[in-house]
Amino acid sequence: MLANRAGPLFLLVGGLLVGGLVAGCTGPPAAPAATPSPTYLLPSRTARYLETPIPSASAVSGSLMITVMGLRAHLPALTGTHAEFRARGEFVRVRISVENIAATFYDLLTSQQLLLTDDGAARPPDLPAMEVTRQPDDISLGAQDRIEVDLWYDIPRGRTLRGLRVTIKDGPARDIPLPAT
Repeated sequence: MLANRAGPLFLLVGGLLVGGLVAGCTGPPAAPAATPSPTYLLPSRTARYLETPIPSASAVSGSLMITVMGLRAHLPALTGTHAEFRARGEFVRVRISVENIAATFYDLLTSQQLLLTDDGAARPPDLPAMEVTRQPDDISLGAQDRIEVDLWYDIPRGRTLRGLRVTIKDGPARDIPLPAT
């Protein structure tokens, strides 16, 4: 009589045990997914007149991440705060964002950022164009700081752009492809 009463209880416990073993055969429980870091919710900005926005064009070299934000090519002249300046060939303006990913100060020399063209040349920014548009050559960024700056190049007419070679003092040169213009 005891066996008859224990039967259903045994089946219930045995079923739970077998069910638990079968469920355990699928492997250990999955680790909880890592929560991604939140991102800044910055408002969209309108590109400058006739500037082409460049999506996702970045490179990290040393302690700096440089992102090409916009591009304007085939400019015959530029206007600064106190002067109009004509190109020997044609101007190209590259808008970049520079972010210091280090925990200390870091310097960027804009004069070392080279524009790559279809003839194989790597051209530095044009110093008079940079001065007329009041763009800095030596930028010192604090830890985790970011800045935007224009790079101005005077290239021969008819050249097609290939990329921007990011050159940092303690990092390898990195090329960021640019759309052909």
